[in-house]
Amino acid sequence: MKNIAGFTSKIIRRFNSLAKYVAVDLKLLCESPKDYLYLYTYSNKRRVVMKPFRKDLSTTGQKIIAKIKHITPTLKVYFVGSASYKILGLNDVDLLIACPPQKFEKYTPKLSKLFGEPTKERKRFVEWKFMRNNIKVEVLLADPSLRSFSSTIKQDQLIKSNNKLLREYVEMKKKLNGSSVRQYVRQRMIFFNRISNLSASI
Repeated sequence: MKNIAGFTSKIIRRFNSLAKYVAVDLKLLCESPKDYLYLYTYSNKRRVVMKPFRKDLSTTGQKIIAKIKHITPTLKVYFVGSASYKILGLNDVDLLIACPPQKFEKYTPKLSKLFGEPTKERKRFVEWKFMRNNIKVEVLLADPSLRSFSSTIKQDQLIKSNNKLLREYVEMKKKLNGSSVRQYVRQRMIFFNRISNLSASI
């Protein structure tokens, strides 16, 4: 009888765990349908490796920003992500540039002289991915009215101004070290969707 009770208890725990997982995924799907579906393009086998912050990440980011501002002085450039928070991460640099789509023709050639041909060109954003000083860099020229752009900026500002959230983000990254890329992106979605209500008040 004890074996049966133990087996039943184990099944119930697994069912509850699965039900909770599905409930979270349904919430993600409702909140961010495109991002959620895109989640499944990420590898479930490749692992993420969290690395300590290095000063050259910040230095490289600031130097690139200076070059961008030199050729596009009227555009606003944002340094976002773990390197900008000076915390552990994937040791990459993420830069966002706010630009109305009707001005892409003016600025894309200028930025391409700095970073090479764009990795992607769409109606509302242009993306460059390249290496600088052995650091992965992503530069995104984007329509600031894009929901994903504005929410990223607001969430970024909130984390930079809220030490409690920053510490929570660091702890989450530590726990996700060695997880699959898909699981890492999923947990980041959960975290950032949760703070979206807070960022809406900024």
